[in-house]
Amino acid sequence: MFESDNLTILISLISIVIAISSVFFSIGLQRFELKSIYRSELLNWYKETIEIIFELNYSANQIDNERNKSLLSRLSTNIELGRFFFPNVIDEKNKKEEETKQIAFRGKRHLTLDCLIGIFEIYYNDKSESYKDEIRLLHKQFTSEIFYVLDPKKYQNLIRKHKIANDADRKSFIEMMEFSPEEFSEKIKENGWWIIIW
Repeated sequence: MFESDNLTILISLISIVIAISSVFFSIGLQRFELKSIYRSELLNWYKETIEIIFELNYSANQIDNERNKSLLSRLSTNIELGRFFFPNVIDEKNKKEEETKQIAFRGKRHLTLDCLIGIFEIYYNDKSESYKDEIRLLHKQFTSEIFYVLDPKKYQNLIRKHKIANDADRKSFIEMMEFSPEEFSEKIKENGWWIIIW
């Protein structure tokens, strides 16, 4: 009888540990999914914005004012959308003064958006020819800010937690071409197609 009670308690404890572990795993997975959604939305916004900048670069030398106006309008829209990803930074010293402003415009503009405003102003004032280097620097800073926020290396490590394959062991397609056809086929059988397309 005593052993039966101990066995019941042990099974109950194991069940509790499994249930708690499942809850923590589920919470971790939900956080990962939310981060993935945010990341995807930010990358889509970045992609649209950078495409506009590249189109502005391309069309700057062409006399197509309607196209440039349209591109500048789209860039302006993306800057406004960017406020939701990169809200203004409020300095605690000026907090009282900032409370008089509308909430989205309190504080200093985030550096990411400052880069876009700089690019917008150069093109809007038709000075892209004189400020090519500055546009390039603003573009690089903008990309670096997004890179910093998304932290691709950290994200890759999170992904690796959920997959078996290790990118460090992976061969690139060019490296795979060094193998004979037989070795090539064997490597694919061993490791799967992810070696080539990852």
